[in-house]
Amino acid sequence: MSKDSRIRSLTHLNGVFNLISQASALGNVISAVATENFSFEPLPYSDYSSFEEIYNESNLRINRNPHATHKFIFIPSLGIKVDVIADKKHSSNAFSSNIYTIKLTHNNYEWEVLRTYKDLRDNHKILTKIVKEDLGRSCSQISSEEIKPEWPLFPMDSDHSIPSDSINLRCKHIAEYLEKMLLYPPFRDNPSTLKLIGVSPLTFIPGLEPSLFENTILKSTGNSLKVCDYIRLRYSKRWFVLKDSYIVYLNPHRNYLVGFVMLIDTNFSVTKKKRIKAINGLEIKNLQHKIFLKFKHNQDQCKWFNMIEHCMKNTGKYFIDKSLLPNGSYAPVRRKQLCKWYINSAQYMEHVMLALNNAKEEIFITDWWLSPELYLKRPTEDLQYRLDKILLKKSREGVKIYILLFKEIKFTVPILSSRTKNILTQNKMNPNIKVFRHPEHSPSGVFLWTHHEKMVIIDQSVAFLGGIDLCYGRWDDDLHRLVDLGRKENRPIQDNYPRNNYEPSISDIITTEPAHLPQMQMIAEETTDEIGSNKFCPNKNDEKRYSDSMIVAALMGYSLNKQFSKNSRVNLGFMSDTPAQTLHPMEQRTSRSYSYDPDLSKEKIQISYITPENNEIENNKSNQMSKESVNDTPMIKNKWREFKKTLTRRRKNFNTFSRFRQSKNSSSEESVESIGINEEGSFLEERVERPAISNEGYYWYGKDYANNYKADFKNVEEFWSDQFDRTETPRMPWRDQGLVVIGESARDLARHFIQRWNQCKKEKARYIESYPFLLPKSYPDSFKYNYEWFKDTFYKCEVQMTRSFDKWSGGISETEFSIYKSYIDLIQRAENYIYIENQFFVTTTDSDKDPDVKNLIGAELVRRIQKAFLEKKNFRVYIVLPLLPGFDKPNAIQAVQYYNLRSIINGEFSIIKKLKSIGIADPSKYITFHGMRNWSDLMGKLVQEIIYVHSKLMIVDDKYVICGSANLNDRSMLGKRDSEVAAVIKDEELFASVLDGEQVLVGKYANSLRKKIFKLHLGIYFNNPKKIDVQDCVSDEFYEYFRSVSKKNTQIYDEVFKCLPSDNITDFQILSSYTQSSALYKTDPLKGKRKLEEEVNGFIVDFPLLFLSKESYFFPDIRTPEGIIPVATWT
Repeated sequence: MSKDSRIRSLTHLNGVFNLISQASALGNVISAVATENFSFEPLPYSDYSSFEEIYNESNLRINRNPHATHKFIFIPSLGIKVDVIADKKHSSNAFSSNIYTIKLTHNNYEWEVLRTYKDLRDNHKILTKIVKEDLGRSCSQISSEEIKPEWPLFPMDSDHSIPSDSINLRCKHIAEYLEKMLLYPPFRDNPSTLKLIGVSPLTFIPGLEPSLFENTILKSTGNSLKVCDYIRLRYSKRWFVLKDSYIVYLNPHRNYLVGFVMLIDTNFSVTKKKRIKAINGLEIKNLQHKIFLKFKHNQDQCKWFNMIEHCMKNTGKYFIDKSLLPNGSYAPVRRKQLCKWYINSAQYMEHVMLALNNAKEEIFITDWWLSPELYLKRPTEDLQYRLDKILLKKSREGVKIYILLFKEIKFTVPILSSRTKNILTQNKMNPNIKVFRHPEHSPSGVFLWTHHEKMVIIDQSVAFLGGIDLCYGRWDDDLHRLVDLGRKENRPIQDNYPRNNYEPSISDIITTEPAHLPQMQMIAEETTDEIGSNKFCPNKNDEKRYSDSMIVAALMGYSLNKQFSKNSRVNLGFMSDTPAQTLHPMEQRTSRSYSYDPDLSKEKIQISYITPENNEIENNKSNQMSKESVNDTPMIKNKWREFKKTLTRRRKNFNTFSRFRQSKNSSSEESVESIGINEEGSFLEERVERPAISNEGYYWYGKDYANNYKADFKNVEEFWSDQFDRTETPRMPWRDQGLVVIGESARDLARHFIQRWNQCKKEKARYIESYPFLLPKSYPDSFKYNYEWFKDTFYKCEVQMTRSFDKWSGGISETEFSIYKSYIDLIQRAENYIYIENQFFVTTTDSDKDPDVKNLIGAELVRRIQKAFLEKKNFRVYIVLPLLPGFDKPNAIQAVQYYNLRSIINGEFSIIKKLKSIGIADPSKYITFHGMRNWSDLMGKLVQEIIYVHSKLMIVDDKYVICGSANLNDRSMLGKRDSEVAAVIKDEELFASVLDGEQVLVGKYANSLRKKIFKLHLGIYFNNPKKIDVQDCVSDEFYEYFRSVSKKNTQIYDEVFKCLPSDNITDFQILSSYTQSSALYKTDPLKGKRKLEEEVNGFIVDFPLLFLSKESYFFPDIRTPEGIIPVATWT
């Protein structure tokens, strides 16, 4: 038989069968009309109340893993209301089945599904198998006398047998059956029933918007499509859920394990497409993923296509419409967000601690470096304030904690992310703390870039971000202290100070004191539960000391070995265990101990004086102290009482010492600062208390007492052990900025975290069920979050989250550099001033000609200053940077400082050279560069140190603020390199003020932040006897005052310490002899201290623009590791 003949025969047989089927159906209809009887089959079960799950709403949190063994899908103790409407399907077949629209209501959730009688019957048959397993007999064997009223009764008559006037009754029967059936958990939670009513483990989770659509669809992944995929057509059934801003699919065969979460973004699209044997298909893609869906019917395809497009045009438009996404950001501008700023990290970390303790559902953390043993509140030894203990406590409460850490290349930076992961996850035994380290260097080829983001997000509602890592060395307050001896006694400067035997610490570069500096070891006899007893006995091998000549030699490119042979001042023996000099030179003798009166100190302290074998010191009889004076116990007691008297003041409001005091105005304007301005912006008397310094314990424990200029962190696993001798080495103060946001913008930042987390899950743990995909919460019309535990005042602002993001860092197909665009945008908008505080300043004025640097922030600053110059108006640019890069390697310092100065003043692409080339003879009238320093006396000697500026901040016109993790360089700005986040803030609460002598409107958030920064810079925050008004930072009077204070401070530091770097050092020849110059701290320390106390105001100093200015090129030599690695590492 031919092929055509077989087809005609089959067609004929099908026609016969259809005719017989329709005739049979017609007979059933006639029979039903004649008898008007309906048949039902019971679905028996025991008392359903005994089967109801014992759980509460907390089990329905978003953080509950959808693949958990015991899923809680429905809201406890609430039934499901069902309404059914029948619709005759339009078809040429007169006996086609009805389409039932089933409307369901569960608590506040309402949804509907379209089902046929066959769908209902198939599900019923599956449930009858459960009954047979329970009862040992089938449902059909149950007699009518056994049927109970609460049992569901399934209508057994097919649609063909139901007369048209009985359709409503039919719908009522189906609704009653479904309502009763859905009361019994084994029936209700059966996968077949879940599919029938269109719900999943993600349907009723609080915090997620009700699903727009759910159903089973055949999926073929589109990310790895190959030619063979089009031929073999491999599809798998997945349960798809359409939410307000994303699509997620689950595997119903693997306990609804989430397969991936596709966020709606600027690249999100849905397209109708056809493939072989997939006529009704949809292709869905976004920046991270692409999938192809296959539908059996065209109606299903159109339904999903229309629902997705509806979502994109409504709730999804805020992530698609580029007109709502300024500067190419992934997130829109959010209005009426609650914001609070933080200067330095003391209050920031304390508020992070409060937020962590108040977390209810989930915690997201990202850091470049995270130290588990970090204390978030100081001074204290209470473990309840330690980060690892806080996270462990919350995990035991059921809060889910997800942490993303930068995975470093071993032996390059000592952050030990693997150790951090093991500690926090308790070696992967804690089910509620999950940690990813990223990137995997070998397969990705990413060796130069880092995840540089710093953020803590609570319940997707509160977001902390900025430049502050939760790690060692970052905690600091507004005093920027150099000394932290805890309960130990600091010694005042004496007249018999060893002036001729003391050389300056060149801490401004990288070193500790020279080899023959005075040293006194103070050994504390104290014990604590967690802190070791060797705090004051650091391992000398960890504290390598170099003389100034070594640093100078390194900067000049000489060999250290050659310099050793030339300079007799270098005591190579000090590199070993040779003891150092004492503070007060004495005759060589055995060690003697002196104990303080226990009534004075409440603990016994011993001081050991150890004198080295040094003929020069032994012969210097004029500076020796007699044994009698040393052994004068009353003198020691008096000194101790004097020390205690100055340090044991009661701490008032210590927990909030860095806050501005707020006063409630009776007017509509909320919380105008009591210390800075009234509604008109005029000066008010300050009422800010200086924070008390406690001597009850350390502020910086163990490795937290850090100085990166001296040496980078070593052996951080020994967190209790000091790396430096506190009696010898001052700490390096840390300057930083942060903020907290409450509202939809916090949810936007959480969305970024989720995107990163899900990409890591996809790359590293796709089939590890214990590491779930995360879901973003919805954006309700009315955002509600209880933040009363902050007990602080917030400002209302517009906030947009921005980022630097790329394929390596987040798996996205298009690079985002919205932070950079936002900087450019705000510089162009600036009308009066720009304040920049940043860890780096690497930029260019011509990216086309500049071979190394590409970001044009420098060019935009030049254009804005040129505009002011042509218009003959005042315009100010304040830039505050670290005086030296924070590295302990001279070549690394050279590399970064080379590009900093290249961007500012050296070379054709620098800002100052460009300004002069366009006719501005004195650029300092418009732009000024500064750094920060502080000083102290430590065990009888004057010490100073650079305050390391780590901030990433820009303030414009007292209206706009950018704060985040992004440095001002190509690494952070271009998007393809380091991953970063930043908040762009615009004040919504405005008031009248003055800038450049004119009335303007300024914002409370930006103005209060800028004013406190300036007051701290100028030393008038805690005490302002001259009533210096910092409100108008643009006027000639204030601008010159600011610069004069900075200049004076610089001169005094140079006179007392001969600090490096300095404008006095213009070439290597001067540098080689500069540190041998006389300085007051060694020739007359008492006079030096008086000058510091009387003439230094605040922390601000001049940035040394002329440092090595006569040297045309001082980038590290190509033969050094720093000189051979790619230039992009430093830019």
